[in-house]
Amino acid sequence: MVTSPGFENYVGFGSDAGVQAQFETAVTTLVDDLAYLNAANRGYMLVDFTHTKVTSRWVFVDTITSTEYTASVAKVMESAPGSGNRTLSTVVS
Repeated sequence: MVTSPGFENYVGFGSDAGVQAQFETAVTTLVDDLAYLNAANRGYMLVDFTHTKVTSRWVFVDTITSTEYTASVAKVMESAPGSGNRTLSTVVS
């Protein structure tokens, strides 16, 4: 179950998409290894590891106040495994 409030409650951008985008850009710029941030939606990340690739799927839910919810995949990124392959490429955005 996903129950945490989001950054909009702590940072104060509310539903202002422009301020949200500025916040996400600032954070991903400041944190070197952070390739993606969605500061307004709630969800979780599923990661699949195989011998040939690592796939991350960001799954968001439409509500955190009910046990009845709809989940959707919002972004998929992949990387080749191994210490020399630290670049994620977007598959679905």
